Amino acid sequence: MNVKTSSVIHATPSACWELLGRQFGDIGEWATAIVKSSVDRAPQLGAERTCQLRGMGGMGPMEIHEELVGFNDEARDLTYRVIRGLPKVIRSAQNHWTVEDNGDGTSTISSHATIELAWYMVPMIPMMKMQMGRDLRRVVEELKFRIEEGVPHPRKREAVVAIAS
Repeated sequence: MNVKTSSVIHATPSACWELLGRQFGDIGEWATAIVKSSVDRAPQLGAERTCQLRGMGGMGPMEIHEELVGFNDEARDLTYRVIRGLPKVIRSAQNHWTVEDNGDGTSTISSHATIELAWYMVPMIPMMKMQMGRDLRRVVEELKFRIEEGVPHPRKREAVVAIAS
């Protein structure tokens, strides 16, 4: 199952890449679905990110571990795959992100997630694709807001307050 989304960001490619690529381990600071995140080293091939998830795609809270299997600082693209923590209904998952220069002071950020489901989930693919597509669009929307506004999206700020309460 493939889920793709993209968005035009009103910022330079280097500003977009700074948050998406160079600050790969800090996704928990701006993405609502991620309660907390960390990375074991600077973003490079083999770096491992740990994310505590609030729950996505109809699944409850979980901790996942992702490995950078592609990272090109110059081309501004990265690919990570989940190496531990997936629910049994998902056999594998990876996501490829790119930042493109639109030549007018804006950038396009694109995501292409590839998810392999357990055979018994095949009838659920349309529903899961819709749910995961919605969740991925939210992440991109929150990334866009964080880059353009310089602060986390209101959903993230509300989620942080709710956790603290």
